[in-house]
Amino acid sequence: MRSWGFVVLGLVSLPVLAGGGFPERQYLCIVDGIDGFADDFAPPDPGDERMACAATIHYTLRTPTDDLVAEVVAALDGAEVTGYPVLLTFDDWNFPPDAWNANPAIPEWTDWEGTRCTGRDIEWASDNPQNPPPNFESPEFRAEIGPRLDAVFAAIAGRVRAWEEAGDGWRFAGVALGWESGYYTDFSGPGALRTGFAALTARGISDADVAEGAAARGVTYWEEFDARMHAVVHDYVAWICERARAAGISRERIYTHFTGVPDDWVPEDPAARDGRLIP
Repeated sequence: MRSWGFVVLGLVSLPVLAGGGFPERQYLCIVDGIDGFADDFAPPDPGDERMACAATIHYTLRTPTDDLVAEVVAALDGAEVTGYPVLLTFDDWNFPPDAWNANPAIPEWTDWEGTRCTGRDIEWASDNPQNPPPNFESPEFRAEIGPRLDAVFAAIAGRVRAWEEAGDGWRFAGVALGWESGYYTDFSGPGALRTGFAALTARGISDADVAEGAAARGVTYWEEFDARMHAVVHDYVAWICERARAAGISRERIYTHFTGVPDDWVPEDPAARDGRLIP
């Protein structure tokens, strides 16, 4: 389990219920790990409508299933021992394992010809080169992560059911699925590096399709490319959310982590748009 040395505040209480309105309980999420919470916060009263909760981050791609489940169980145990609600965050694409880099069916491409992306830099962690991002449409990729997601979601759902039966459902703030879910772009070097070609190709979309779509809508080629990739990313994240829901986790406690922008937002230079900015 990884606890960051900084604190991020966020209100994780805004999904709209099927019948309208918002969930009864709201949480202020602090990404600092549940172990350090006692230094700053007293455990909440179970009857509080608003609570601070600790968030734990789990590297879903690189962590073996048994270890990932053990991390999740430890975080849930921490919520019981300390009395603080917990939000579990699963990073969906930042740290792929080395073995995936050698599998031609998983890494993203940097052009329509199938040139595999060989790496990338995570700019929020200084000088941190990583393996290439995965192709979200790859059946091999989904076969790799699907079972481990199912295992952790089952562990969470089972514990939450026990909490709810004991009147302690407030201990579970939810699951946050994804970490700036998107596709990789880097325009800081001598030439632009963009991925997404593998996912679009897997969908049956070609270079000509993007060009024709751009002409039909009166937008630039890269605006059309981005619109097609936004659909890929949304569908991929929905696939993760559906697995959590199927395991028994309430939809009102399933959150996503997009670096969102308004639907009508247009960047100053569409050709240099960050692929993590998803409407």
